[in-house]
Amino acid sequence: MTFQQAPRELAEPKPYNLPDYYTIQHRPERPKAEFTGVGWEVGIYTRGPRMREVMDEPVFDEADLAFGSETKGTKRIYWGFRFGLKKVVPALEISLNSQIDEPNTASVTVPLGGDPVGILRGEVYPYDTAIEVTYNGFSMFAGIAWTCRANFADQSLTINAGDFLSFQKYRTSDRTRMKGENKQARDMDIVDALWCCAMRSSNLNAGIHAAVRRDAGRPERRRGVAFGYGQFNTVLDLLYEWADNKDGFYIYDAPVRVAPSNINHKMNGEPENSYTGRYPDTVLIPQVWFTKSREPVQLKVPVDGVMQPLKLVDRENCEITDLLIDASSYANISTAVGTPGSLTNDRQSTEWRPWVSEFSPGMDPEDGSASPVPIKNIVVKHNIRIDPKDPMGKVNLSLLADKAKIQLNRAKEPAIIPTVRVYPDQIHPGFFRQANMGQYLRLESRTNDYAQIDGDYMVVGSKITAEKDGSSIVDLNLVQKSKFEVPTT
Repeated sequence: MTFQQAPRELAEPKPYNLPDYYTIQHRPERPKAEFTGVGWEVGIYTRGPRMREVMDEPVFDEADLAFGSETKGTKRIYWGFRFGLKKVVPALEISLNSQIDEPNTASVTVPLGGDPVGILRGEVYPYDTAIEVTYNGFSMFAGIAWTCRANFADQSLTINAGDFLSFQKYRTSDRTRMKGENKQARDMDIVDALWCCAMRSSNLNAGIHAAVRRDAGRPERRRGVAFGYGQFNTVLDLLYEWADNKDGFYIYDAPVRVAPSNINHKMNGEPENSYTGRYPDTVLIPQVWFTKSREPVQLKVPVDGVMQPLKLVDRENCEITDLLIDASSYANISTAVGTPGSLTNDRQSTEWRPWVSEFSPGMDPEDGSASPVPIKNIVVKHNIRIDPKDPMGKVNLSLLADKAKIQLNRAKEPAIIPTVRVYPDQIHPGFFRQANMGQYLRLESRTNDYAQIDGDYMVVGSKITAEKDGSSIVDLNLVQKSKFEVPTT
């Protein structure tokens, strides 16, 4: 049974936008399908041939690369893939999941069979197929299909997909450039690092092109990190290593759907003629975005046409279904451990040891004096190379210190973890589709003596499911905002 009616019209969040500097070589192909823009729909996209792509993004890169890639100045020319829309089908079930510091995922179940609504064997093939889930024409999820399972008893097909950032889970980093070789400066801006670590890696062989979206007002944050050879770190792991430090960033995929102007519906909220003549077919374009820092950002929603900070109140627009108070994550000693370099006699010296520890203020780490609770240590290992023979080792040790401080800040108090269900048809589910925006909201509850909550909470996870009547249920995982405030010392 598919969804029977369109969900109520709700004010949409701001859609992801296509950067002005992004252009694609035309392909003489007309669209084969289109969205109706009513209710929940699933678009099926097929990976097309390699295309020549040009980007003029505001990133200065002096590297001299092989493989026919040109990245001098701000102009980048290389080859990549894009996905063209082939079919739009109704869904039997939809589940969208977002978790902080993880790629977004989706599980959708669609009917088997041919036209007009069913899926045939050759129309969905993992890795060569991408899907897009829309809600009243608004793009809620887009990404690569990694698995599909057919249920012949129910005549249905379940597709499990990850957003385009999940592609980087299976790519190893360009370690040469991360070490400052090939004429690349050893200290790099974060945007350059993203390009070197992920984008060029994607371009090799069967890479999927993804733009790097940079906020023009974002200050440069220089980093000098050498992850070293032989560790075979994935691109995604290294991006998170860079992201999670004192003034790092949250990274996420922000795909957009671009359609020709003669299709009579909204393209991610953009005017119909936004890309007239540039895209002869309907395509999905992935982008890598990142926030300005790890500082939490207030989540705002439209109230009477004006954007206001979001406040969830128990039994008014939401329901707190569960409350966990967890002290197992508490610690007053935090240690960040790196990867040792070459085995030399001075490896364990004070300067070059592959770990850094931080202590709670006023605490003596030897006897625990002035500590309000018994000593508790948290140790986290990181794929950051510390090598006394490598001049970058001191920089990496400093990065470990950043990570130890963040770990200590997050472990300085027990975690208050409410699980919240947002009432259907109250707030557009698109506001909760991306936990990696690092957003927080106000949560209030005084419905019983135990659930006395009134404070700011970070959205660290969300699950969006569609009901048979077309409405949506949003379950949020929250934790107090203070755990994500960047340490000042």
